[in-house]
Amino acid sequence: MHTSNVLPESNVSVAQDVRESLCRCYSHCGRHEESLNLAKQLVSELATEDIARQRQSLILYSSVCEMSGRWAECVEALERLCCIQPYYDKFWRQLGGAYMKLTSELSSINASDHTSSCTAGEYLELALTCFVRARLLLQSSLFRASDIIKERNKQLIEQTTETVNKLPLPEDQKEYANQCMMKSDTETVDSQNDEGTTQDLAKDSSAQVSNSKLFYEKFCSWIEQYHRNLQQSNT
Repeated sequence: MHTSNVLPESNVSVAQDVRESLCRCYSHCGRHEESLNLAKQLVSELATEDIARQRQSLILYSSVCEMSGRWAECVEALERLCCIQPYYDKFWRQLGGAYMKLTSELSSINASDHTSSCTAGEYLELALTCFVRARLLLQSSLFRASDIIKERNKQLIEQTTETVNKLPLPEDQKEYANQCMMKSDTETVDSQNDEGTTQDLAKDSSAQVSNSKLFYEKFCSWIEQYHRNLQQSNT
């Protein structure tokens, strides 16, 4: 019998902590299926709870997916986290890394046995989206961060820039992505200032967490625009 089964039903917070701890123990012991199943249960059960609980369950799920090498599921969890908390650079860097793992899987010897809705090139473009957005967020934080955080973020910016430079994508595409996301972020800030209110991003994105299509529409629209412009210039 699990410890969580003997806790009072009213003690939700403690029960969640116990199940999360059990999930991590399974993962560290190599019992990945049990860990994944428990993490999925938590994500499902907390999907209608407050944003903080949703975020906590998704962080756990992405972690156990990473430890078990389940990169497609890891991507799904991190996409949802980026919708919930779009201004947190760590989630974007993690998601970019997960996309790169999927790119490597498709490029491996066993690629013919791998079923995926995206090509390796498309995963690279999604990874570029994540790393560019993470870099922009880190750069914007330099204006208000403490000296210690500034130094750390400068190192992260250098590392992220190096990662972007190594991506086997055209340089004009990298610049296009950077400019599009800078413009998008500027327009969002201007809109909020015009209204004289601060948007509650967590509430605004809570309806998006169950639909990854909205992730692409919100953050990756530049990719379609870039290819449309490229096609027009070649005709």
